[in-house]
This record gives sequence, structure tokens and C-alpha cells, in this order.
Amino acid sequence: MDTPGGVVVRPLKRIYDPTFWPLHHFIHIQDEGNGRGLAILRVLPGAVSFQSDGSLELVALRNATREKAFGVIGIPGNPASGHERTSYAFDYALLFTQGGDWRENNIPFFARSIGNTPWDNSERAVLRNLVASVITTDCPDIQVMAIKPASRGEGIIVRLYTHVLPESDVMVTAHHFPVVKAFLCDVRERDLGSLEVRDGTVQMAMPGTIATIK
Repeated sequence: MDTPGGVVVRPLKRIYDPTFWPLHHFIHIQDEGNGRGLAILRVLPGAVSFQSDGSLELVALRNATREKAFGVIGIPGNPASGHERTSYAFDYALLFTQGGDWRENNIPFFARSIGNTPWDNSERAVLRNLVASVITTDCPDIQVMAIKPASRGEGIIVRLYTHVLPESDVMVTAHHFPVVKAFLCDVRERDLGSLEVRDGTVQMAMPGTIATIK
């Protein structure tokens, strides 16, 4: 399953029975015998539990009851109380795989696609599509997460994210403004080194699963 910053492999159970693991965007469960698998794709975070008998339980929404010390004193760190009476949309998808792991079945791509349907006109979807049209890469595994004016110095900051590090350099292209210089930066937008620019396209090697360029 994916986690902020990468992908982690976890056992079906640990300590608790059942064990509910936090589900960020996707989880891929694979049978050790025949190689067949099942992927669950989510738009919003949740939790999932998978039992040895084949049953699967997915937490769609969670409403935590406010805890009270001795049943009387409310705990400041847990201010939630009451129940939601509003209807909510719960978007998810199931994907069955014949063989191969999450890399070979391109599960991250499908996880991103579930929240990018033609009928999704939410503000988040509009912003996501706008970002995708301004900056693109030649690697489908790399996602453009953010585009913003630089807070340190001049220029535009672009943040890239991937679950799988590409084997070769990545080409980053800006479609609506010329690129004359490019730099690899840290999270504080301090220049770490210059990047090669060819005909307005930036060539770079991903330093990790997350990269910031200016």
C-alpha cells in the first residue's frame, strides 16, 4: 500500500485481530500461490482489513465518539463529538489482477485515475487538471503535485512525486511559459544544483520519491 513518501509491504495481521491498516490511495493484495491479486483504489484515505478466510472490510468514513476521562471529563486532545447526519459520497474501485505485483500492474496510475473522472467537477479536480496541463513529464509514474511562485528568489516551483524511481532521466516540460534555467532545490527552495535545459525542457534524475525543482 502507498504511504506518504513511498510504498510499504505489510502483513495481513499484526497484534490486533482484525488489523485495520491505514489506506492512503491504494492497496494491492496478492495470493502467494497463484499470483492473482486484488487492488482497492481510494480517492480519500480510509482503512482496510483483510482476513485469512478471504473476507475484506473497508472503512468508508469514521466518526469518532468523544472520549471522556472517567466518563465525565472531556479530553482536550479529542474534541470530536456527536454524529454527522449528512449524506456523503464514497468513491472507490476494485481491480482484479492476473499476476504481477503493484509495479507490474501499474496500480498507482489507476489510483490517480479514479479521482479524475469526466463528471468530477469539484474544485480539487479542476485544480488537478489545471496543474497537469501546465507541467508534464515523460514518465507516467511521476505526478506533478504542485506548481507555485518561488518563496525564495525568482522563478516557479514544481514539486514531483513518484512511487517508483525511474531508471533513466526525466524530461519536465512547461507548456505555457519559457524555461531558460532550472535548479534542483530542497524543501526550503534552496538551490542544490543546476539542471540541464534543452529547448525549454528540463532534464533531471529523480533524487528520491519527491523532488522540488525551480
